[in-house]
Amino acid sequence: MEKLKDYLGSAETSKSFLDLVFGSHLTLYDIWEILKEILPPEKAYDTINRIARDFIGKEAREDLFILERMFIQKLNEVNLKNREAILNFLEWLINFCKEVSKFKVGHGPEICEQGRFLDILKGNLSFEDKEVIERVESAYLEVLVRANKACADIKNNRFINAYLHYTKILKTSFELVALLSVESVQRLSKEAKTDPLTGLLNRRYMHLILKDVIELSSITETPFAIALIDIDDFKKINDTYGHLVGDCVLKELAKLLKKAFRKGDYIFRYGGEEFLVVMPSTGLNEAVKILERFRRIVERHLFRCEGREIKITVSIGVCSDIPKNGKSILSYVRCADMKLYKAKRSGKNRVVF
Repeated sequence: MEKLKDYLGSAETSKSFLDLVFGSHLTLYDIWEILKEILPPEKAYDTINRIARDFIGKEAREDLFILERMFIQKLNEVNLKNREAILNFLEWLINFCKEVSKFKVGHGPEICEQGRFLDILKGNLSFEDKEVIERVESAYLEVLVRANKACADIKNNRFINAYLHYTKILKTSFELVALLSVESVQRLSKEAKTDPLTGLLNRRYMHLILKDVIELSSITETPFAIALIDIDDFKKINDTYGHLVGDCVLKELAKLLKKAFRKGDYIFRYGGEEFLVVMPSTGLNEAVKILERFRRIVERHLFRCEGREIKITVSIGVCSDIPKNGKSILSYVRCADMKLYKAKRSGKNRVVF
């Protein structure tokens, strides 16, 4: 760390300096905190701006390699329902990353025919997939808006802002491709793929979705998270109040789950009072924050069922990984199950990771 501070204080951008910065695994914010301590404000800003420029160039070059692999894979998936739309989007994203990596940005999203992607998508998806179209449209428009801002920032040498926009563009893009790639589930009717009591996804389609999420996570080298959520002492609720009240609690909890998690996450009724959540492009820290917030929401919520007012808690086990070495889908579910077991043994009403 002291050696890094010496380099930062000299404000050099030599190869050895950049190797040290990238090898330190510090975020841009971490480096900024160090710079504020050792440099005058103006010099600190100039230095962090130059470092941000190098961050963007390095990440864009690495992302290009990943995106080109994704493009080839999707090109070979001839039966993929949204193949043309995915390829169109990936082609645009590859061109965008090429321009960013060389700092020769043109007009951002205008390097492809704006709107054509959504037209293709809407023509391919069926009416049952209206919600999917809305989720895709929202993500795609966010990418376009941020790409315009990133291009403007690069042109005006505002690399700190450009870096923040760029990282968000790639994260949203990977989520978008993950959503479009789960074409096996998109082909199913709403009635076939959902649990009749809660309206959540059926467990029997978990394998299809996890397969696509894990595959994309492996290609993009970004983590995904999987969590198992269990209602504490649910048997007592059924035994004390009856199964109608128990069903009411399950339906109400399903509503809380839908509100608490993001549009790109997948929520299943795993069995009985257990729920499984798959979170694409999500590291462990981010997943734990989301799940801990949900746990507190449940803890505070008053369940009104059949004239009763009931308070419940949930225990949660979560795992996150970048898939490697051909690990099976079930191994990730088992990991979350083991963490859930530990949460139960540790006193319930907690998130264990």
